[in-house]
Amino acid sequence: MWEYLRQAKFNRSLSGNFSQPVNHSLRALKNTGRVLGYTGVALSGVDMAVNGVNVSNSLDLIMGGVAFVPGFGWAVSGLYFVGNLGWQAYSGNTIGESIQSNFTDPNASWKPW
Repeated sequence: MWEYLRQAKFNRSLSGNFSQPVNHSLRALKNTGRVLGYTGVALSGVDMAVNGVNVSNSLDLIMGGVAFVPGFGWAVSGLYFVGNLGWQAYSGNTIGESIQSNFTDPNASWKPW
């Protein structure tokens, strides 16, 4: 019986040591995500200041802000990021540039009224 109690105490001490590094790692990952989110929003603002406001950098700024909404915002901004990379690889333009060209290109296949 004493051996059982000693083993239980040893197992409890081992399990407590593993949870603390995991909690620190998750906290560090969360803080890193926040810093990268703020950096992305700031870079979109700098892009707007240098190149002027356009659809592409406005969309990037909006999706950067949406990324701070837990759950749904993470999913939407993540899909936008991956979709933007895929669209850029396919067409050579970002999603925002493609949207803007529909309004400014006189030879665009779709024209607003």
